[in-house]
Amino acid sequence: MPTPDFGLCLNQDCVLCYCKIPKSLSDQIGTVDAKKKRNEDTSKLDVALKEAFARFFQFTFICSECGRSMYRATLPGPEFDGLNDLLQSGTRLRAKGLLSHP
Repeated sequence: MPTPDFGLCLNQDCVLCYCKIPKSLSDQIGTVDAKKKRNEDTSKLDVALKEAFARFFQFTFICSECGRSMYRATLPGPEFDGLNDLLQSGTRLRAKGLLSHP
């Protein structure tokens, strides 16, 4: 899996804050993975994942929504609740080609 090269917004007042990413992200990725293993078509699910979550994982140093500095997601920080899981989920989305530089 590629190393995370995206950023996450830490501003809790921002609509793109990492804390506002639905907790179901990892489960939804797992569902897609399971369907792919059974050779089922996942194209609609892939599009839904991208539409729902890609905007939270940004490839800039400044948040596109609030303009604050991004947390560059290269090393997880234990001080951020759930950040480690999000880094793994973001990395999985990136590996699937659902996150890419604009």
